[in-house]
Amino acid sequence: SVGTDTKYTMQMAIYNIPYDQTNIKAKNFKGHFAIENVNCVMEEISEPTYYYAFGTPTTSSITDYTTLGKNVFVRDDTPDEITRELCIIRTGGNPGLHCFQNNNWEIEQQHIQEVFSDISCDVDSSLVDCDASDFNCGVDSDGYVYCEDYSVNEDCEVNSNGFANCVMEEITEPTYYYAFISLDEYNANGYPTSTTDYTTLGKNVFVRDDTPDETTRELCIVRTEGNPGLHCFQNNNVEYEQQHIQDVFSDIECDVHSWGGAYCDASDFQCGVDSDGGVGCHDYSPIEDCYVDSDGIVECE
Repeated sequence: SVGTDTKYTMQMAIYNIPYDQTNIKAKNFKGHFAIENVNCVMEEISEPTYYYAFGTPTTSSITDYTTLGKNVFVRDDTPDEITRELCIIRTGGNPGLHCFQNNNWEIEQQHIQEVFSDISCDVDSSLVDCDASDFNCGVDSDGYVYCEDYSVNEDCEVNSNGFANCVMEEITEPTYYYAFISLDEYNANGYPTSTTDYTTLGKNVFVRDDTPDETTRELCIVRTEGNPGLHCFQNNNVEYEQQHIQDVFSDIECDVHSWGGAYCDASDFQCGVDSDGGVGCHDYSPIEDCYVDSDGIVECE
């Protein structure tokens, strides 16, 4: 009561629950309160133990994903159930560890777009697919999740039944055949079995092919200035090569045709991609050139 000292015995439990400080109202009370026997209890919230694997996690799997040596993998806190998460580690875009749960379409369709907020994802009523420079990931309305790590060609998937599968895709480089061949030789003999090491040709302009019996071929040059290295331009690929040739000759300004194709004249090479699908290059030193038309016919001289 007012004007007297009143003693209360109180017991309080404090929980780690977010609150809105704007809802706290202060009131002034007159009087004296002596509080005795106050018991404060903090309930400890324990994080689940996650098991990580490049494949299906078990209770024998590691619990520290940093020791996996992978940027795409699967995690599970209850390996005997079907709910699992597919995880990636991004270093670009939105960096960090990100995990997508199977059978959680309502949440994950938005979550995956937030993880890949640095790009525009393809979204429809049953699938969200996000194709960035580092990963291609997707979730669908059937509960399926997948991710591919482009840097090492490793990918994982988890279906609605909790089946997890991770594989490393082996990339086999094609065998290229290189040649400096005249039109007469080409007409007489077709495309011959040539050297597989272009450095033995002794040429800075030549033609290469990984399937000599077909019409798709590439015209190659070896630059030592500007943008040095081996550069090859494919016939019948105008849209791509129009930009590619400008990248190769980024040290100069190329002429770009409004009807398709581009022409670049540098101090070492003159190269062009025409709108009909042909590609050609002229080496100024020594004076040699090659041309591949849309039918794959080769002429070097």
